[in-house]
Amino acid sequence: MAVLLATLVVGAPWWRYPGVRAVAGPWSEIAGATATSGEEGGAPPEHPGLREGPWPADGSRVPVLPSDVAGTVYAGPVSRLQALGVLTGGADGLFRPGDLITRAEASAVLVRLRGYTPDQVAAAGDAPGRYADVPLGHWAAGYVNLMDSLGVVRGYADGTFRPEDPVTRAEFLTMLLRLLGYGELLQGPWPEGVMGEAERLGLIADPTPAPDEPVTRGEVAVVVDRAAHEVPVAPALDPAGRKPAQLWLGEADGAEF
Repeated sequence: MAVLLATLVVGAPWWRYPGVRAVAGPWSEIAGATATSGEEGGAPPEHPGLREGPWPADGSRVPVLPSDVAGTVYAGPVSRLQALGVLTGGADGLFRPGDLITRAEASAVLVRLRGYTPDQVAAAGDAPGRYADVPLGHWAAGYVNLMDSLGVVRGYADGTFRPEDPVTRAEFLTMLLRLLGYGELLQGPWPEGVMGEAERLGLIADPTPAPDEPVTRGEVAVVVDRAAHEVPVAPALDPAGRKPAQLWLGEADGAEF
């Protein structure tokens, strides 16, 4: 899998929290990674974002913060999303924030954000899906089928999902906005409409930075953490205006993060 450097450009990264200084360093060049469809990640099942753990030796089942995000801008988002069960590190103690995330992996993250249980994912994976390249037995079948049933992903005209392809920034934000119930509010040409709506909701700070470039695991952690704790679900899904961490994951209202 192509890899981005874990260091980030100083300035105003698209995902950046106000007042948080990114570590200096250039983006790695990613050849040929551009969106082709106005659409929204599979990796092998051993990918560190898709396994549980690592867990403390005392058996407390409190996830350990991956060593490669400790002391970085990713530490808070990854820690909070681990506690909610949305993200996990690998058994080797790493999160690999600079790695790209695929369309299947992105589906897995958003299924967890939506609060689906492992049993529900397994049941969805036992049913035939509509994508030729996500057959029964594919590790991500349950995740992709659930996202498809919610209208979060739509695949390609040739009947494929392309689960192994890296997901771009604009594609991931499209998926996230649909999950939050804002899909019907997207206006204007793609991807400008998506990036503008994401900025309006506070998911990103800059609507224009390379929307067609692949997104990294670290970037996804920051944006999903922000969505979970700061962005109310659309009124059509929840008139009370609760955030996903409260509505779907049972976090107490007003919990510190």
